Amino acid sequence: MNKKLLTAAIAAAMFAPLAANAAGGPTVYGVAHAAVESVENEGTTDESTWRVNSRQSILGVKGSEDLGNGLKAIYKMEFQVDIDGSNDDTSYGLQDNTTFGARNQYVGLAGNWGTLLIGRHDDPIKMMTISRDKFNTTLGDWNEVQAATGVDSMQDAGANRQTDAILYISPNFNGFTGVAMTSPGETATNDGIDDGFVSIGGKYVNGPLYIGAGWEEHDDNDGDDGEESWRIAASYQFGDFNIGGMYHDTENVTQVADTDDDAETWQISGSYAFGNNVVKAMWQEGEQENGASPDNEYETFAVGFDHNFSKRTRLYAVYTETDNETSGDLLDQDAEAFGVGLVHKF
Repeated sequence: MNKKLLTAAIAAAMFAPLAANAAGGPTVYGVAHAAVESVENEGTTDESTWRVNSRQSILGVKGSEDLGNGLKAIYKMEFQVDIDGSNDDTSYGLQDNTTFGARNQYVGLAGNWGTLLIGRHDDPIKMMTISRDKFNTTLGDWNEVQAATGVDSMQDAGANRQTDAILYISPNFNGFTGVAMTSPGETATNDGIDDGFVSIGGKYVNGPLYIGAGWEEHDDNDGDDGEESWRIAASYQFGDFNIGGMYHDTENVTQVADTDDDAETWQISGSYAFGNNVVKAMWQEGEQENGASPDNEYETFAVGFDHNFSKRTRLYAVYTETDNETSGDLLDQDAEAFGVGLVHKF
């Protein structure tokens, strides 16, 4: 084959994917996030261990097609990947024990009227507030301590990734964006388009101010009102400082009628950025009522340090300590943990 033709063929093969992406074709993206952690639990069940932990590492593909007149088709297929190669992590906190687990996956349409998605997606509570979590996906994550304490305010149906979802996202109106989601029950008794759950939320961004909130209600197996959750989170940036707060409330956690099992969680946080570095801290408390049984209660704090090598690569260290005040229960134990992690986005 002519050398010039061979060179041209090789160049075409190399740059064809880039041309496809430029035209709205598939884009491969992801996050590789792993941490080395030391965890100690003290109480009814003692546990002390070192571990290598994959922390919500992601691999995904997304794209769009221009349909004309300002309309486009969009799609995403995103998976969570266990990059530490094992499922023997301890029971404390967020783990990636699934080799290839589904995350947000959908098909939809977008235009100047907003965006409509069908598939699997974060609910409005999570969508509108998760960005205010300064320790997201690390040992200090909002949800991290709840897996160890049994306070179920944020770990159950509300503020989660929902299946069989129909989601609408509004355009931006002077800093405000609204979202609404519903899901059919898909059973003989829950046969309506909103019998699985309904959820709404919104956020307002104005310069240094961010306010996000969401509400959600799930039907129980009999088609009656079940768990109901709502959350509000806010932050304010002034110079290199950022302060924030969050409050989350869940009613009827177990979705059993006449059961006093409401739960609530609140947090305050702050951070300071200098150069490529960020120092941060948070304080969080939670409580879940258990009827005649002792209530589950906890308080926790975390401190952390981030060093950003670039916009895509970050090294961090985090320390967190949890005081579980529950009595007479196997969950009556305190915990402290330290971790060093590396995050790379591609």
